[in-house]
Amino acid sequence: MKKRYLVFPMLLAMLLLTACNTSAEKKMLYDEAPSRYEYGVFVNMDLNAGDALTDYEVAFNNFADRTAYVFYSEKGQTPVTEQMAGLTAEDLAALAAEGKAQEIRSNSGFTPLSKTLKSLEGSDFKASEKDRFYYIYVAYDAPEGVTVEKAARFLTPAKGPDALKKYSASSVGAIVPAGGATSVFEESSSYSPGYVDALKQGALEAGVETPRIAVIETTMGAEQAMYDDFFFPDGDYASFGDTLRARGMEPVYIPLAIDNYREVQNTRYFADLIRSCHIVFFTGGDQAYYGLALANADGTPSLVAQAITDVLSKGGTLGGSSAGAAAMSGTVLTNGASGSYQPFYWNEAETVDITIYDAETVADNDTVNEGNNMLYQSIGFVEPVLGEDVLLDTHVDARGRVGRLIAGLRDSNPAGLGIAMDETSGIRIDGQTKTGTVFGTSGVYIIDGANAIWSPAGTVGEFGVEGLTMHYLTAGDRFDFAARTVLPAEDKQPITTPSGAVHESTDIFGTDETGTTVLSLAHSAQQSVTAEVENVSTPPFLTGNSFTVTFTKTADTVCYTNGKPFPNEKYFADFLQTTVSGLQVDIASGPSKFDPNAASGFEILSAATEDNAYAVGITFSGPLSVGFEGNNKYFLDCEEAENIPTDYVEVYDASGAEKPQDRVYTFRIMDGNTLRVVLAEDVCFAEGDTLVVKTSITSMYGEQPSTGAVFRLTGGQWVLEGEAAAQPFVAASAVTEDNAYAVDVLFTGPLSVGYSGSNDYFLDCGQAENIPTDYVEVHDASGAVKAQDRTYTFKILDKNTLRIVLVDDVYFAEGDVIVLKTSITSADGANAAEDVTFTLTDGQWVRSGETVVEPAPETPQEPAFTGEFKAVSAATEDNEYAVDVLFTGPLSVGYSGNNDYFLDCEQAENIPTDYVEVYDAAGAVKEQDRTYTFKILDKNTLRIVLVDDVYFAEGDSIIVKTTVTCSNGDKGAEEVRFTLTGGQWVPAD
Repeated sequence: MKKRYLVFPMLLAMLLLTACNTSAEKKMLYDEAPSRYEYGVFVNMDLNAGDALTDYEVAFNNFADRTAYVFYSEKGQTPVTEQMAGLTAEDLAALAAEGKAQEIRSNSGFTPLSKTLKSLEGSDFKASEKDRFYYIYVAYDAPEGVTVEKAARFLTPAKGPDALKKYSASSVGAIVPAGGATSVFEESSSYSPGYVDALKQGALEAGVETPRIAVIETTMGAEQAMYDDFFFPDGDYASFGDTLRARGMEPVYIPLAIDNYREVQNTRYFADLIRSCHIVFFTGGDQAYYGLALANADGTPSLVAQAITDVLSKGGTLGGSSAGAAAMSGTVLTNGASGSYQPFYWNEAETVDITIYDAETVADNDTVNEGNNMLYQSIGFVEPVLGEDVLLDTHVDARGRVGRLIAGLRDSNPAGLGIAMDETSGIRIDGQTKTGTVFGTSGVYIIDGANAIWSPAGTVGEFGVEGLTMHYLTAGDRFDFAARTVLPAEDKQPITTPSGAVHESTDIFGTDETGTTVLSLAHSAQQSVTAEVENVSTPPFLTGNSFTVTFTKTADTVCYTNGKPFPNEKYFADFLQTTVSGLQVDIASGPSKFDPNAASGFEILSAATEDNAYAVGITFSGPLSVGFEGNNKYFLDCEEAENIPTDYVEVYDASGAEKPQDRVYTFRIMDGNTLRVVLAEDVCFAEGDTLVVKTSITSMYGEQPSTGAVFRLTGGQWVLEGEAAAQPFVAASAVTEDNAYAVDVLFTGPLSVGYSGSNDYFLDCGQAENIPTDYVEVHDASGAVKAQDRTYTFKILDKNTLRIVLVDDVYFAEGDVIVLKTSITSADGANAAEDVTFTLTDGQWVRSGETVVEPAPETPQEPAFTGEFKAVSAATEDNEYAVDVLFTGPLSVGYSGNNDYFLDCEQAENIPTDYVEVYDAAGAVKEQDRTYTFKILDKNTLRIVLVDDVYFAEGDSIIVKTTVTCSNGDKGAEEVRFTLTGGQWVPAD
């Protein structure tokens, strides 16, 4: 193992370095001393004494021989460093003269502390003050000013406070694991008073007014970060210590960090300090930090870990959120397991040996199989309470972790229990009664493997289980761990008349998908639902087996509700608080979805520039291979030296010079079929640029395009080489606004926007250098210039429309002329192809070279449509409760609200079935929504909407009647029937 600079090598070296400690009978805390080439502050302590300053000795190794000063303080490094800032060598000497520091020499071995040395604050070290411990520092003057270094070892009495005689009203303690985002801060949206109550419950029942709580924040890594979080406020949030005081507890800081754990974990003083507290609390982060910091190098419990067990065995409480909860198990799920598909795929958890990690590598607990480094053996604090170990997992719905808990249960305790807690919720497990009570605003799953039949481990792709039992509990529900039964809250009653549709998930372990599926099944009359585990589109999983999860109500299943919604809108706000007891879970593996013949040709189709002008989306005919997955999915990780963006896509400007691509963000998959190409910082796509897309890009099925493609940016559009370019960028038409002092000019492509305020403008004409007439000139019929407004002109109404505004009290009039110049540019940087002139003639703006359109007569004319009017096709919307029917001509619009409708079906006399009838496969009528049905999406498309919670399904039929009328008054030529077949609406022959 790599040496850590605060660990002491070799007793012999210590004896050589320490002139004042030659007695072989004097037992020191460590068996090793620092070598001359290890820099830092080193502390030794006489284990036979330890209650006097002279029992401590300090060595300071530095790259230079220098005078330094050792001192001690109750304050952590942040406030001490701030206090020392600006001091000089003379100031340090003055501290020594006051007895608040002791002069030592660097690189000279160990020096005992003087018995008269006071703390930096001026107090004496007293072994009788059991709740006080001190940091040991060395300060020295350097060219950059006074530098302060801290020792990993603390100045403490040999023994800490006495253990409590009574921790709670129970003889056995309680554990309170919470699922993460379960806050004790009232300012937080995830504040949980139930969590605070559950932590304090045992002590309060014993009559303790202000319970002591030992706080261990090891997951923050460095002790300095822990100290700052505990003692100092952070923005709008009070310090963690002050927050616990405000919640009615007395916080006790335990400085067990990753950068000092070997010096703290076996110090009796800190073990005693823990035993003096009613509650011990683990914070969140990475649970592997706890596995490392609480265990000795051989895996046995440290003195601090033994103290926590002692607190529990005598009635105390252990609480923790997120990683702090997961770390309570004897077998712990690591932070390295990526999701649920990966452990199913590998079908055998790879166990991490925490003892091989040190402070530098603990967070990188990777092993051979990606996403399968699932478990490590730890101290285990559940078993002292329950008499058996239980696997714990957190953030389970928010991060889709129920599947990995199930896989972990099979490989740790296949007949045992797993508890999966969602965010803002947890469970208080009482060791005396062996019952757990749920608190919080979401839910807790309990997975019972007692009757499960597991598939054998080890065969890749064949994970499976039958007869697993799942319970889902919400606030107030209890679970009897001895009998393994659910005890619903008193205000909950069985659901006797279930109704509603079951959520059909395409990714059962996606965010909130497990909870949504289980809750909808509980309230539905349906007996079971099956959902897929989404595959992971990276090798080797791409070609791996598919997995399905089936939830089934059995004769033992009972569902309860109290009729109240979930209290936090972030978590299942669409459901009532629900308890599910005895749901059966079966997981089966199936054949791979990988089908090399599925794509039927993988080709490059098109390219489009994004609004930001530095990214292009290239669309392919099939799904792309994804080679790297981080916060986003990428085609390949171009940060790696071997992955070169130009191996896949080359970008050139109009002159043929290469334009650099971004190595970090390029090749992001926007959706399954679209690849994003991103240019380097401050480089944008411009007219004439060329994209060369190569055949080295592969589909999800391993195919390569048969040919590459070259796209050229022409007229603001990416044109595939060999295809005709789009129409040039010019002003196409103009229309006067109702206010008569503004004109809207429509261009053939999107405009450049040069200024953004409350609105977007073509240019900011409030600036002196921007002259409206450089872009647009306005003349009256005599040729005199009409002044344009410098502030409001050139507003972009939409991407293609430019607004021209005249100055106050000046209006457009018959005979006025507008000249749109070529200086107006498109979003892609192209100038307008030509100047265009519009003249206001008979109330219409007529483009140069075009004829005047005759004004419409006072009586409406017959619309242009003259063909046969009928429904020709139908398509279901993604929401599955609406269908869009396309007609051969424009529809009549009889009602206008926020949207336009064919008719107002809210009126009693307007009956939807007079126009469209909807039936299910059995011929029963499916009811249409009277409010939202018959919405006109465009002139020729009619939307049909079903009532709430009713969806279109296979075999449904739609009959479109001849009463639906065309805008010219024609009725439908014939009644048309569509049937939903194979997911598509098929017209009757």
